[in-house]
Amino acid sequence: MLKKLLLTCGYAVVLAAVLSFSLQHKAFAESPISVIVNNETADTDVQSYIKNDTVIVPLGVVQKLPNVSIAWNNSTKTITITNKSQKITLVPGQESVVVGSKKLTLPVAVSLEQGRVMVPLRFISEAAGAYVQWVPGKHTVYVAKASDALITRLSGSKLAEARAAAIEFPRIEALKSLAVSSRYEDDLTDHYYFPEGEAGKFFIRTADYIRYYEITDNRSVLKWTATLDLEDQTSTSELSFLPYPVRLQDGKIPAISGKIAFFEYDYPKASTTFGMIDGKGQMTISGQKRSSRIGFYDINGEASEAR
Repeated sequence: MLKKLLLTCGYAVVLAAVLSFSLQHKAFAESPISVIVNNETADTDVQSYIKNDTVIVPLGVVQKLPNVSIAWNNSTKTITITNKSQKITLVPGQESVVVGSKKLTLPVAVSLEQGRVMVPLRFISEAAGAYVQWVPGKHTVYVAKASDALITRLSGSKLAEARAAAIEFPRIEALKSLAVSSRYEDDLTDHYYFPEGEAGKFFIRTADYIRYYEITDNRSVLKWTATLDLEDQTSTSELSFLPYPVRLQDGKIPAISGKIAFFEYDYPKASTTFGMIDGKGQMTISGQKRSSRIGFYDINGEASEAR
């Protein structure tokens, strides 16, 4: 009798666990999808959703991309998306689409819902020249397309201007979401670090929260993120300019050696302090300038390398 009771209790516990997991999974699957277009959350009056493993969004989301325009022809009931000289023609209710001179098939038909045209995000965005990445753990899709002006600024000969452009590039953040610890919420200084002479690789640190990005294929990819123990400056760090041990991290810590250019923006003072940090972690301040936002300036003695 006791054995039977224990078995019954065991089955009940397992069943409860399975039901709990199923409900949590269902709730997550049905939770709203975040659509990040060039570092900004796309706010829409019609919610995005997943159908046939495809993220469906209001067509207006695509219009947020640079060099993209949308036109509606009421007589033919067609939608034309123009990306420079490339044209994409859609018809609500149909799975066929014309991209340039090619007729292709959409994974999900264009539809009209609550007065909005709903389209498959990846297909339309990629046809418009954007990069798309779905991050299931965050229930978030990133859409990235740098403007021609931004690409030109990054590749220019002025290092300070290239760095200012670098931090504006559309970001893809597929790693775990970390954040500033509550004890440091009053820290109102942002720190930017670049390897000497470079713009396409950089760190951003706010208090104990740090991120490392690399620009590749005209998008800024989060390669490493971590929280630091700011109370301990005696630890030997893999990064000479950061004398703090890592608490939590995701991704791979970059192998960065040599001098580092730093820029610190103090929000209350509205000023940027900048200079160099040598391979031993010694900081030399080059200057300080007032600015309404983070500023990037030429640093005396910094070697300029290929970016």
